[in-house]
Amino acid sequence: MPDATSTTEMAIDSSNDELNIGSERNSRGSSVAEAVFNFTNSIIGAGCIGLGGAIALSGGFISISLVIFFAVLTKLSLDLLIRLSLENSTTTMTASYESLAQAGMGYWGRVLVMICKLFYSFGCLVAYVIVIKDNCGTALESLIYGEEEDDNDERDWFHSFLSKNYLVTWVVSLAFILPLCLLRDMTPLAFGSLISVISMATIVGIVIYIYFACPDVRQESSGGFYENWLEIRPGVLSNLGTFIFTFVSQHTVHLVFASLKTKHQNIQKWKVVSSLSLFVAATVSLLVGIFVYITFWQNTKSDIFEIYPDGWMIDTAKLLLCITMVFTFPLPFFTCRELIILTLIHPICGIVQERSSPEQETLDHRDHSEEGACNDVSVALGDPQQNETNNMAELQQPLLSEEQSSENENENDISDAPVHTSISNHLIGTAAPKNWLLPENDRQLRLLGHVCITIIIWFVVTGLAIASPNLGDVLDLVGCASGTLIAFIIPGLLSFYIEGYNHLALVIFTVGGLVGSVGTYYSIRQLIADLYST
Repeated sequence: MPDATSTTEMAIDSSNDELNIGSERNSRGSSVAEAVFNFTNSIIGAGCIGLGGAIALSGGFISISLVIFFAVLTKLSLDLLIRLSLENSTTTMTASYESLAQAGMGYWGRVLVMICKLFYSFGCLVAYVIVIKDNCGTALESLIYGEEEDDNDERDWFHSFLSKNYLVTWVVSLAFILPLCLLRDMTPLAFGSLISVISMATIVGIVIYIYFACPDVRQESSGGFYENWLEIRPGVLSNLGTFIFTFVSQHTVHLVFASLKTKHQNIQKWKVVSSLSLFVAATVSLLVGIFVYITFWQNTKSDIFEIYPDGWMIDTAKLLLCITMVFTFPLPFFTCRELIILTLIHPICGIVQERSSPEQETLDHRDHSEEGACNDVSVALGDPQQNETNNMAELQQPLLSEEQSSENENENDISDAPVHTSISNHLIGTAAPKNWLLPENDRQLRLLGHVCITIIIWFVVTGLAIASPNLGDVLDLVGCASGTLIAFIIPGLLSFYIEGYNHLALVIFTVGGLVGSVGTYYSIRQLIADLYST
């Protein structure tokens, strides 16, 4: 029997061959320009809108420096993750963040990444709905009724409705966000990405135009050059999360990389994608943040459009911002829903992650036929990396798949139905729990379960967003508590585990640890103070 090293290498070569075959079948891959476009859209969001308030509380030059610093550090972290996935000689090409953590840190590394991705994605969802709550109702009310009250009885109910932000938020979320979240397929959202990017570019143009063309909107600063730009204010510690939140995108990096055409799936092309995307995101964020700051100085709030006077341009910008949030919302929602299925539904369905080392998992999977009945108990998952790659393509599944016939077959032949297996997943247990999952994709629930879990997540997110005091508190807490783990701490640890010590990993890990611990403490303290004051 071959030794462990040669066996592992053979399994890796076989895995890579299967991955290459799967990649060649992907005829819908993105070009570099399209990947830059999509990745930029996934980065720019609520963090960009909250940056002006963070600058006002932290100071001018220190905020600009932190934005540039975290943009560069995030780019280096993204490149590190992709390089570890592609070039590590002891693992196969990994198609998700959690499978890379499994390869480098074992079972608990995978669990850690999944938990962090879940909390970060959930926090993004709450932040997006807060933006809608703060802007949608007031913008529609101002555009329709202006500053004058309308005594027409037929329209009073609608005017009253628009004045209640929480009602507008529920209706908008129910009418527009929930239907998009019910999709299984990300393809219909491609046009939404185009709308989102155009909307953000328009918002930037409106903010800059108002500064130069509407001097009556600008407020006089209460301080001089030192106070406005050089002073480092106490709020810098509690707003570190906002600076990080602006750029964290590690939870989608493998998805974007896998969307590239096969010929572009290399580290050189990826560095082009990450560099251009982070450059555009940083430029847009700084333009919005700086121009809002120099318009209102220390009076700038976390949600910038709360402080602008009513007018058709500002109201239009508010609506464009809400449209951007609506089309951006499904991206982290899909991640959040899938992670809940992996962490809660899979154990119920008997899908268990092997807790041994990656090398041992490969050997166990290879020797499955020789070990016979013993492996039926000990082997739950053979090679998670291959399964993750297949699931990248399986994210594009239709919402209303033709499942009825397969459901009937499973109900009639429970005892005889074969246990569904992905490339490396073994379902353990009875056939009844298995019926919760789609036969062709064990990361998707059947229609009834899919609708139920989607509605539950949507309801909880919308309710928490309505109850949250302000956008800044959510951005700070999410950015520091989970954003630093996803963006810096875990990538640094993975580099240590897989490659050993290097200076870049040490810098990424140290910065993430310091910013995460200090920033989380101050952001929690600020959140508690704001909750008590409301």
